[in-house]
Amino acid sequence: MIKQFLIFFLLLNFLSCWAMAQENERDSTSWINAIQHFIGQFQPRPGIMAQFGADVKVSEDKTTSDFLIRNLRVYLIGSTGSNFSYLFQGDLNGWFRLLGLKLSYRLNDNFKIEGGRFKTPFGVEFLKNDAKLLFMKRSIVATIIGPLRQHGLQLQSLFFDKRLTLTTGVFNGDTVKHRREISLFVGKIQTTPIKKNEVIQNLQLELGGSIAYTNDRHDLLTQPFVEKNIILYGFNSRITYDSYWLECEYDAASSNNLRTRDGFYLDGGWKIASDMEAAIRFDWYSNYYFRLNEPIGIYRKYIIGMNYYPLDRIKLQLMLERDQTNKVNACYLNCQYAVNFE
Repeated sequence: MIKQFLIFFLLLNFLSCWAMAQENERDSTSWINAIQHFIGQFQPRPGIMAQFGADVKVSEDKTTSDFLIRNLRVYLIGSTGSNFSYLFQGDLNGWFRLLGLKLSYRLNDNFKIEGGRFKTPFGVEFLKNDAKLLFMKRSIVATIIGPLRQHGLQLQSLFFDKRLTLTTGVFNGDTVKHRREISLFVGKIQTTPIKKNEVIQNLQLELGGSIAYTNDRHDLLTQPFVEKNIILYGFNSRITYDSYWLECEYDAASSNNLRTRDGFYLDGGWKIASDMEAAIRFDWYSNYYFRLNEPIGIYRKYIIGMNYYPLDRIKLQLMLERDQTNKVNACYLNCQYAVNFE
């Protein structure tokens, strides 16, 4: 499927570049420039994101400590002309693993088509690059509920001066059989009803929602589905005032109208200075017995974190975590270097 997308987008882009070059001889977007960009004379830009740190965990019966490499990822980002771009992302932590190969074609300022293997448009925190996360680890709900990374095709549309973003995609499911048929459908809406300094000075409000549907439980191997008509859905909001913000995301999963999992996180943050920020989080997650629709396991975490940016491309993090379910206290330290990442 990725090979088919690659051929399609390359042909489409070269044809458009050739047409533009014919229309205006002095236009820099010629087919020669397109080839030069693609083979690397001007592109692509290599990137790297490395994270390493130390963990200390204290439970009722033992104390453990560890020094580890959290992430080691490589990127290859490039474009040909003004419309076609591509992104390659691989994981080198332990052994090589392909994380993503995304090809994008911008039809105009408001519409963009993307194909390949990439993060499906579901949720908020999962879609953020690891280098841009507020805390060192994603919330429980963001790592469990969702279609995660898939092979597929999506269309992104912008409306009302980019206040409203709609993203819809079709994917072939996350299955070991690697079936070729389309069976998973995902959609996301994100809007900014109130922009900064529009109603109240320094106040901004963002709202959004996501939904995914499949009729095959093998499409989502991370979910405990035993029936058909599988629906994932979620809502998110963020309000920012001056240097403070409050953000919440709720996601849930159901099968034949019976909940199987749900959870949410609530963040509050303060940008202390241009190079420092602090935040707190309440993380809640629950499993449900699918036939009775009753919770069988509830997980709670309380987190305090601080991020410091001493130099460009470098981030230092401190995180204190209380795992209320397992009665474990933990302290995490992290150092990050990132350049030319997604």
